[in-house]
Order: sequence, then C-alpha cells, then structure tokens
Amino acid sequence: DSNGFDLFGSALSLDGHRAVIGANGDDAAGSSSGAAYVFDFDGIGWNESTKLSPLDAGPNTYFGQSVSLDGDRVLVGAIGGDSYTGAAYVFEYSVNSWVEGQKVRPSGSMQDDWFGTSVELDGDRAFIAALSNRNGDSHSGSAHIFELGGTGWFDSATFVSSVASIDARFGDSLSVDGSRALVGAPGKNAERGVVYVFEWKNWKWVQTATLNPSQTAGVKQFGWSVSLDGDRALVGALRDDGLSHVGKAYIFDLSGSIWTESAVLESSDC
Repeated sequence: DSNGFDLFGSALSLDGHRAVIGANGDDAAGSSSGAAYVFDFDGIGWNESTKLSPLDAGPNTYFGQSVSLDGDRVLVGAIGGDSYTGAAYVFEYSVNSWVEGQKVRPSGSMQDDWFGTSVELDGDRAFIAALSNRNGDSHSGSAHIFELGGTGWFDSATFVSSVASIDARFGDSLSVDGSRALVGAPGKNAERGVVYVFEWKNWKWVQTATLNPSQTAGVKQFGWSVSLDGDRALVGALRDDGLSHVGKAYIFDLSGSIWTESAVLESSDC
C-alpha cells in the first residue's frame, strides 16, 4: 500500500528471518500518522506479514520513527504524539498475530520532548531516547531505560551526558549489547559530535568512556549512527569533511579499559 512520502525504510531492524521496517510518513490514520511493517522469510522469499499501527494513532504521530526487533517483540518509537511529547509502543507476537501491548513513556514527560527518537530493545530491557528532553538546555537529549516487571514496563534509569549542552542531541542514536550501551550525541561541540559508552556496573548504569575521532577538524556530526558488538563499536559521521556531507565511519576497539580508534571507513568513490 505504498504511497508518496510514506518514508518506508526510515527505520529498520532485523532479527533472524524477520524484519521490521518503519514508514513514519504513512497516512493511514491521518497525515504522517506512521506505520511499521513486518516481513518474514519463508525460506524462499520475504513476505509482508502485517502492518503495525497503534490504536491511538493520529495525524503527525510519526509512528515508525524508530524500530527495534527482538524475537517476538518489537518496540516502535512515535515522536509526534501528544504535541510531540512522543511515546514508544510495545507489540508482541502471539498465536499467529501481533498484539499491541504497553504504550511506554517516562514520568515527567513534556511537550516537544520527542520521546521515541531512537529505540533499542534487548530482551526485557528497552532503551528509548528523547531527543529534545531539555533538562534546562534545548535539544540536550536524554535516554531512558525501561525494564519489564510484573506490572509491565517501568522506567528504571535515565542516561544524560556528563556535561549536558544545548543542541547536543544526546540519544540521536543508540546501540546496546548486553551490559554495554552506546549513545550518540552528534550535535555536541558545535556539531563535531561525540559518543558516550555506558556500562552496567554495581547494579547501576555508569558512563565509562567517551569516543572521539582522531581527526577533529570540520563539522562531522560524529555519532549520527552507532552500532555495538561486544568490544567493538562502529560510529557514523554524517558530515565528515565539513559541509560537503561526504561522511565516514569509525571503528573503535576495547582493550582492557581503553577504547582505541582502529580504522576509518570511507567509500572508494567519494
């Protein structure tokens, strides 16, 4: 049912033989209400199995802004709901169908928080960023951790930059692997950007490192995208090489307690 400006592919997540793809411009429940599509691989090809949309979807909800899939559970961010307060929705696959579960939002949410900018699901734990959560500074950003308990999903912790700043966009990107998380802040330091490493230690999440590229000249937006796998981190810099938007990606490896930049990736035909 594709239409112009659906923005299908604006977010995606893959887990085994299942993929979830966001289309935050879909108009099924009003202009830019948004949707997320589930595709399953049957051994021969990929087939669209369902289209997800929350019961309270409406114009400018932007459901599908972010998606994260983990087995039979998917988490979908919707930044526009309730005057851009934003929310994240949990859907569970049960008895051959997807069922809408809890609508997740932290206590103290405010208009224009854009909660649900990025999401990351890891079993019974969900990481959800609020790009414009101000904490006194416009677009400084924050990331919330929700845990699944006996009464549903509850807000258990909040990440913020150790030095919050205006327009840092902390939480614009997220990646989680077990007890470690990466949080990108591509607007930090006049859009040079930075990535923060958090780890679960002594029953709490603590910031353990800050990643910066070896070459710091020019506007980079380092941290626009991040991906974490064990002791290796991959960081995208959308505007590396200044305003030309050529872009690069950086690999960091952890040795002991030190993260070291080990490679810079760029297209051969840039």
